[in-house]
Amino acid sequence: MRRNLVPSPDAAQKTTIVIRRSVTLFGRPVSLLTIAAAAVIVFGAAALVFTATREEQRAGLHRTTIDVGDAPQALGHGPEGLWVVLGGDSAVKSINVSDGSLGPLVELEAIPGGVAVGDGSVWVGSIQGSAIKRVHQSSNVGRPRVTDIPVGQTPQSVALGGDLLWVAAFDDGSIWRIDPDSGKVHGDPIELANAFPSALAVGFGSVWVTDVVDNTVLRLDESTGELQETIPVGDSPTGVAAGEGGVWVTNFGDATVTHIDPETDSVVGTAIVVGGKPGSITTGLGYVWVTRPEDDSLIRIDPDESEWTGEVFDVGDGPQGVTVAAGSVWVADQGSDTVTKLTPEE
Repeated sequence: MRRNLVPSPDAAQKTTIVIRRSVTLFGRPVSLLTIAAAAVIVFGAAALVFTATREEQRAGLHRTTIDVGDAPQALGHGPEGLWVVLGGDSAVKSINVSDGSLGPLVELEAIPGGVAVGDGSVWVGSIQGSAIKRVHQSSNVGRPRVTDIPVGQTPQSVALGGDLLWVAAFDDGSIWRIDPDSGKVHGDPIELANAFPSALAVGFGSVWVTDVVDNTVLRLDESTGELQETIPVGDSPTGVAAGEGGVWVTNFGDATVTHIDPETDSVVGTAIVVGGKPGSITTGLGYVWVTRPEDDSLIRIDPDESEWTGEVFDVGDGPQGVTVAAGSVWVADQGSDTVTKLTPEE
């Protein structure tokens, strides 16, 4: 398989495995984190099990909807607050977690990928080019300043951990480390032979990288970047989260989540069937949360039982990014230009 595949106008008709940097969602092109799949996503597909009782199942979470801008695709939270990546605007914007008010639009002049928030900045990956964006929180002009940090080709995924910013360059098959204080590259890039790194997360003293083509998760040492283990997971892993006692991987191709025990590097039980193609994944509030773009919903996994609770929570159209912040779950609804806030009822 060759890298640098760009979708043609009739890409939606193809059924061969392709590396997609954008899709047409609800009639317009929007940027997404890279997905490799053997079939086309069909939005509007019939909802599967449990959907008949959504109203009842949603009773434990209070829902608020916030209009944020064009095609929100990713969310990041840290000491610098909650930020949303707007794929349609090629920009980011802050969200006040208390009242839902929005900060000014910060244009990036690039098609954005994932986001990480911390160390005084907002760090945004890119699904084009060879640089990530740093949005500086302190500025003398009243608006955050944006700078480029050159790394590898198509640096779509970013994550903070171990006093470094980690970047996955998809087309290079490499991992880069950035010193958040200086904004400079730390050490040499970590070359992953024949890998297609689609997402990464930091936790349990390691960096966890999904290889969307090889159907594996690579465990790297957080201090040295050395490859420690290669763990087989499901079909086309596109997302990973570390927390709630485990490492959790979304497998887009077979609509499952894999639970990895970081103590043994082994898969816990069987793959967790989640009832639809997964979008993004995060941990917090005692659960693992997974968006399902096909049926506009969010589900949660019980980490102790390593299984889907069966609950389905309605959100906006085409939900993608998800994060936990300030006691609530926040979902980026790419198709409806909103962010849904879900707060447990007391």
